[in-house]
Amino acid sequence: MKRTPLKRILLAGGGTGGHIYPALALAEEFKKQNPGVNIRFVGSQRGLESKIIPDKGYELYKLKIGPLHSSVGRAEQIKTVLTLPFVFLHCLWILITFRPQRVMGFGGYASGPIVFIASILFFKTAVWEANVQPGIANKLLSKVVKRCYVVFEESLKFFPNDKTKCFGYPVRHDFDLRYEEANRSQTELNSKPQSLNVLVFGGSQGAKVLNDLIPKVALANPDFHFTLQTGLKNFDSTQKSIAQMSGHPTISNLTVLPFLDPIIDFYLASDVIICRSGAGALAELAALGSNCLFVPFALASDNHQYKNALALSQRGAAGLIEEKNLSVQSIIDFLNSFRHKPLAEQRQISQKMLAFFKPKATYNMVEDFTNI
Repeated sequence: MKRTPLKRILLAGGGTGGHIYPALALAEEFKKQNPGVNIRFVGSQRGLESKIIPDKGYELYKLKIGPLHSSVGRAEQIKTVLTLPFVFLHCLWILITFRPQRVMGFGGYASGPIVFIASILFFKTAVWEANVQPGIANKLLSKVVKRCYVVFEESLKFFPNDKTKCFGYPVRHDFDLRYEEANRSQTELNSKPQSLNVLVFGGSQGAKVLNDLIPKVALANPDFHFTLQTGLKNFDSTQKSIAQMSGHPTISNLTVLPFLDPIIDFYLASDVIICRSGAGALAELAALGSNCLFVPFALASDNHQYKNALALSQRGAAGLIEEKNLSVQSIIDFLNSFRHKPLAEQRQISQKMLAFFKPKATYNMVEDFTNI
């Protein structure tokens, strides 16, 4: 029997790109599978979504809500709690006026309230969890939503068995295509590079610890070439630091950039990648079978970046150094260890990284959620 296309969908989430871009990937897939569908977003006033979502052509409802997690002060938490009744009323108004046929939350301040209200009003709802260990909001919401979607198999134990699916991370279509190419290229890899092209980045804003250490690593290893993404706000200060350190404006085997665009081109040109371990970066790098050293952000909520990286490290798919243990020497030791591994072992590490990636996650999530 032919399925009736959905007409109205509400997606909630924001704060960071890790919540926004997976939701946008789902939105595009919903449009492919349901021509003419009206997709709207719910976010907060303070998050990146207030700029990104309208720029993509979607209507955005903005909730006046702040954080509740333990890393903010008590005063901020109390302020958020006091505003919750008004936030719930706003959510109720959104649901009554828009009448969405599906509501899905992707995390962030605004996701919890709208998904909770939609669930108790018997709308068809779902949550998506990007990290190994879910936050408290998704744990609570899992009891009332129709579906839970997770990226890591290690996350399944935190959610109800009968309504949880592990489809992976919804990435842009070009990463699904690159995954197929990466699988094929593994069988064609017959030699390893004499030198190494090393890409280093700490997310869109960069990471100070990497900006400080990598120029020193580059000076100590002239036979490796490094590309360092500093983040826009740290670019000038990193350049000044390099000039003071080396006595020259640049280091010959170090390319310093404020941001990487398109980042996939830099991924593909690298032999080894050193970076943070947010779920989005992990999924993109896994799609390419990249050789990685993860340096988790030490202040990430619930230490989720460390738990993400640990899941891959325990599979033998990537290296892991906690920020407190990171040094010039520990980075050099990792790079030298990788360079001297036999080609077969390098290929095996890459294959384990590829095995983590679940292709067609976006398609499978939309297909499943549409049919519940």
